Amino acid sequence: MKLAIAAIVKDEMDSLAEWVAYHRVIGADHFLIADNGSTDGTREWLMSLDQEAWLQHVDVATPPETPPQLVAYDKLMSICPPDVDLVCFIDADEYVMPMNEQSTEQDPKACLHGWLESRFQNSSVSAVVINWACFGSSGHKFRQEGLVIERFQMRAKKEFPPNHHYKTIVRRSAFSRMVNPHHPEVTSGDIVDANGEAFDFYQFRNGSRKPGLSQKVIWEPVRINHYLTKSVEEFVLKKSRRGSAARVGYEKSRKYFESHDRNDERCDLSLALASAVSEEMRELARRFEMAQVLGAQEVAPAKPRFMFSRKREKAETPVQRLVVDYPSKGAKAKVEDGQVLVQGWLFLKESYAEFNSLARLVIRWQPEFELKRALTEQRPDVLAHFGYKRFDDHPQLRCGFRFFLPVGISRFDIALELGQQRWPLDTIAVDSQGLSVNDVDKVRPGKSGWLFLKSDSNMSLEQHQGALMLTEIGLERWGAYFGALEEALKAHLAHGRFFITPSKEAVLEAQYGTPRAKQTAVEQILSIAPTEVIHPLSALKGLGGDAFCQTDTHWTHTAAMQASIELAVSWGLSREEVEALFKDDTYKEVALKGDLGGKLAPAVSKPVKVLFSFSNARLKVYDNAVPNFGRLVVFENAEALVDSTLLVCGSSCSAAFFNFLPRIFSRMVFAHTTGNLDKSLLEAFSPGYVLMETTARFAIRPPTSDFSVASSIREKMLSLDAAALAEIERKRVVRPMGKQDESDTESQRQDTNQHQAKKEEDWQPWEALYQTLRAEALATMNTAEREAP
Repeated sequence: MKLAIAAIVKDEMDSLAEWVAYHRVIGADHFLIADNGSTDGTREWLMSLDQEAWLQHVDVATPPETPPQLVAYDKLMSICPPDVDLVCFIDADEYVMPMNEQSTEQDPKACLHGWLESRFQNSSVSAVVINWACFGSSGHKFRQEGLVIERFQMRAKKEFPPNHHYKTIVRRSAFSRMVNPHHPEVTSGDIVDANGEAFDFYQFRNGSRKPGLSQKVIWEPVRINHYLTKSVEEFVLKKSRRGSAARVGYEKSRKYFESHDRNDERCDLSLALASAVSEEMRELARRFEMAQVLGAQEVAPAKPRFMFSRKREKAETPVQRLVVDYPSKGAKAKVEDGQVLVQGWLFLKESYAEFNSLARLVIRWQPEFELKRALTEQRPDVLAHFGYKRFDDHPQLRCGFRFFLPVGISRFDIALELGQQRWPLDTIAVDSQGLSVNDVDKVRPGKSGWLFLKSDSNMSLEQHQGALMLTEIGLERWGAYFGALEEALKAHLAHGRFFITPSKEAVLEAQYGTPRAKQTAVEQILSIAPTEVIHPLSALKGLGGDAFCQTDTHWTHTAAMQASIELAVSWGLSREEVEALFKDDTYKEVALKGDLGGKLAPAVSKPVKVLFSFSNARLKVYDNAVPNFGRLVVFENAEALVDSTLLVCGSSCSAAFFNFLPRIFSRMVFAHTTGNLDKSLLEAFSPGYVLMETTARFAIRPPTSDFSVASSIREKMLSLDAAALAEIERKRVVRPMGKQDESDTESQRQDTNQHQAKKEEDWQPWEALYQTLRAEALATMNTAEREAP
């Protein structure tokens, strides 16, 4: 779940960077910040980060006789990105603490997001409240050096009355408005406390209740450290003068300080985060400095809608020199481990040298996606070339780059990105004619004998790392596809789902040995997709090693069964009834080389559990057996749970569905389109349900809504030799109308024949097309070819 922090600030420059850095460290994904007329540099600092993907800033003035805080919240929610799931409303002196006193060594991001998932996994929960833990001045009269989370380690006791105050994390889709800065109004659903229990307002002696105060004070597993006084100096010069964003004319006086400056107990939990927060602050400082330099130059924005253009007006380039050693002009591309090597260095001008660590090379060879790479290679020879004598402490010591691209590309564009600005650099030609990838180079060994895909054209590793992402063009094409799909489903009154089969490396992250990025192309798609998109990553992770075979890229029957259940439940079917269909299934362990183990020399086989008690072959009535694109399969099952047709437009991973979905739906039609939409299939089969399936590694390639299965069959059939055509004939299934029961009456037999004939007539045109194309293919061959074994 994606979490945004929403706040209104005024003259907070002395601690705002720490507050933002802290919440980024603990796992906040996005920031929505309203500035209420700051004059101390706060607004300029926010503006410098305003173009970052994770922060949005707006200006909010104080309306006459109206506190600005709720006005600010309304404005922030109006610009909240659609991919944000949860919004936490807090102030700049409030720090969400995602660790209890027994878990200071845990990963704070994992703690926070694990807690969020557990609290909001129930769709009926619309908001969670978290209580204050009020911190005092720790006896400091004057401001001292150090972070807020380091300087103030003394807090009030839990029973201190102000700790009954809380702040709220709200599900964005259920948000209506904030009643006050503490309490939300939601359109539906429940509000719970930090433990997930029913929330109850604080009850005063007269029986009244007030939104903003809770009956119970809960500090674990999550609370808010509220540094509401800080030192005497900071209180007098900042908080007291600033006033209140929630109450018009309210000033926090000496009495407020004395009543809230409680230093009863020591709490140093936040110290465990100080080092990470300081490092993040240094990164923010570099970004601010870079934005200041670049902002004065009116440089073109970093997100061009099209391929890099040299015709755009831009400021003077920050690049001193770019050298690409490989691929070198006039020479064959250098291939290592089945990929094209790209190597060289980029040196920035002196005024930009300090931004070297933030520099990114942007590589694009297709308009839908792009690869970003940092400068990571030490190049003291380059420093010596430019006359520098000392290397170790020079900010551009790591000015070199070394990365890989797929074999087969003929050219790529390269640009420099600094912050939110880009400069086109060069177009590099790649001579890869005659180069090929050895089978062994397509396999990446993981831990404990697990094998994964490598050197593929979709760059699975780079997608997993979040380095290869969709561009605006790519996202636009995904959006257009979803729109066309939704329109087609409505026109045919069909219930639709788009299914992304999780990648093996994402499910088995530990065995893969490389952490998955928080934001990948899949997350980009999910952020713009309708709610009918299913990516059952968590469900498959729960299966562990049973989700995939060690030697194959495809998921197991066990994983497909679990995914079939999740899919059916998403359509409103009873989980208990669906699970009952498969509860008596038995599995058998077999050795499998798979599409990875078979590439090694010698080949490697590993055991995998396959469904043994059921075979989909007995339900198959038609299969044209065309390999991959162009394949069409029809299953029928009169005993299925749902009497309706399911159309599956999927990939090779959909084959594992064949053992489960035909037991849920009385008719299942599969077309190999990898998620591309062929509207003629909707016309031909009139499905009540439609499943569009693709695999995660194809996320960078938006599907189309004008795909043609007939054209795929034609292209495939006319490209095959006699041996391949003979293999198709061997595998094909064309089941005639079934035998009639001898006890049936003539009328019953006629009804059965008519019913079967009606079912057959929708796939008969596809069979006729196959026969025509097969005849054409054979006619183009000479006698020797036709008679070849």
